[in-house]
Amino acid sequence: MKQLFPKTLKYFESFKEELCKRSINNMSGNNWYQFGRSQSLKRFVKGEHLVWSVLATQGNYVYDTKTICFTGGGNGPFYGLEKKDDTKESLFYIQAVLNYWMIEMIVKSKASKFRGDYYSHGKQFVAQLPIYRINFDDSNEVKIHDEIVDTVKNLMKLKNKRDEQQTKPQKETYERLIQIEDNKLDGLISKLYGAENCRREDLDEE
Repeated sequence: MKQLFPKTLKYFESFKEELCKRSINNMSGNNWYQFGRSQSLKRFVKGEHLVWSVLATQGNYVYDTKTICFTGGGNGPFYGLEKKDDTKESLFYIQAVLNYWMIEMIVKSKASKFRGDYYSHGKQFVAQLPIYRINFDDSNEVKIHDEIVDTVKNLMKLKNKRDEQQTKPQKETYERLIQIEDNKLDGLISKLYGAENCRREDLDEE
């Protein structure tokens, strides 16, 4: 701190007495000015993970590999998810299932509601969602898993391409391609859940 941020340290020192009164069990003589709570501060700084906004009008679980830092808990602003080491499913697969319309309906049915049609995607509404676990001894399920992963990756590429386009017709062309892939993805996940005959529109009407 003295070498890199001397003015910041000087500012902290003006509040040193108050900072040292905090009930923190990981403080020592040299880090009295640091974070009061260390939980998760070193997580999500490398490798792949999903990030989503807690308050939203729909599910939007985003794949990310960049070094980021964000806060979460309660009603926001963000939450993150990392795979456990023994999880065989691809994170792209988990992302696809979390974004699946039927899974989102479960979140919405239980979540706290807010003004403007926003509702919570907090941990208490997401942690127990019925994520379909792939039987990796079943070649058919493995095939569907891999197709889902490939489709998600293709969707990401198409969306990046769409955003690079300069004209409305070009963007609309990619929107159509994205819709085709979205429909394919819905069909693959519906097959796993045995929901091929369910339609989003029918459930919305109910």
